[in-house]
Amino acid sequence: MKTEVEKIVWSADISGNLTYVSPSVKGLLGYTVNEILQMKIEDFIAPDSVHLLKILLTRFPTLPAEKKTKPYVLETKQIHKDGSLVRLKDEISAVHNEFGEFTNFKGVSRCIERLPLMKKKANKEKTRFISLIAHDLKDPICANTKMLELLEEEYNSFSRSELFEIIREIHKNSKGVQKLLSNLLDWSTTQFNGFHPCPKLFKLHDLLENEFAMQKVFAGNKNISLKLEVDPHVHVFADSNMVGTIVRNLLNNAIKFTLKKGNIVLAAKTKGVQTFISIKDDGIGIKKELLKNLFILNKKKCREGTDQEKGTGLGLILCKELVELNYGSISIQSKHSCGSTFTIALPATKFANFQSAV
Repeated sequence: MKTEVEKIVWSADISGNLTYVSPSVKGLLGYTVNEILQMKIEDFIAPDSVHLLKILLTRFPTLPAEKKTKPYVLETKQIHKDGSLVRLKDEISAVHNEFGEFTNFKGVSRCIERLPLMKKKANKEKTRFISLIAHDLKDPICANTKMLELLEEEYNSFSRSELFEIIREIHKNSKGVQKLLSNLLDWSTTQFNGFHPCPKLFKLHDLLENEFAMQKVFAGNKNISLKLEVDPHVHVFADSNMVGTIVRNLLNNAIKFTLKKGNIVLAAKTKGVQTFISIKDDGIGIKKELLKNLFILNKKKCREGTDQEKGTGLGLILCKELVELNYGSISIQSKHSCGSTFTIALPATKFANFQSAV
């Protein structure tokens, strides 16, 4: 039987700021009433739940009058003061004044499950992952240092073609380090809740065409054919900068593991309430044992591309986290030596991500 300690009664203003919380919050989330009233919802609600909750709070004023009093029911993950997670079932209603004007929200949140504290394990995995990345950064930097020392000491002994090869190798290493650092910075920002999506409804065609054009240069170096199959009217409701980062990483990944004179197709289509973006290649594919660990943080997935390009797997981990921040999902179909298809599913309209929660 549930006790009152496992239920929180609360109210919030039209912006979603808490104005009242019952004392039972102390037993359920570990915070006193005064502590939680001074916090932003991002401070005690998990990022994926924050995104869903914020969209829900903005939906009430747009609803027909007869539906505004009907409670919405959804599940959220909230963060206990000790760092563990608590799954709650939230019933949220709109409150109106005597003139029928929307004034505030009220809600009841009931405990479904207290999840075990995973903070130490998570931190251990992140520490191991960062140490793996450090080695991947160290190798090309050390190689560049050695080549530059060699150039400084024996520049006149090299032929023009030898100098060109050394410069090209330094350039390739530097580009790899730059991309890895960029992804590492983005990933580390997500770990400290620094990434908050700014979703909007926009047409995908221009964004995908821009990312497509940027990658054409790299594909051209391997004589890879790139094909864009996107209807100009396909929409998505997501953070456009994050979608750009996701597509850029997946296209780069496809180019890396596609053989010379291979083919890559970037496509997008809407089906129901979701828009699907797919990147399909006829490259070397992924072995079964590697496939199952593709998005696991502490599993080292370093392998060379078809032109000896280096890879760490960080870009795919970043993609998964950015997709989930936008209330979407990512999947992959791949067979060794037969190519891969990465598919991203994102909301096609502003309220598509309520279909399973409301």
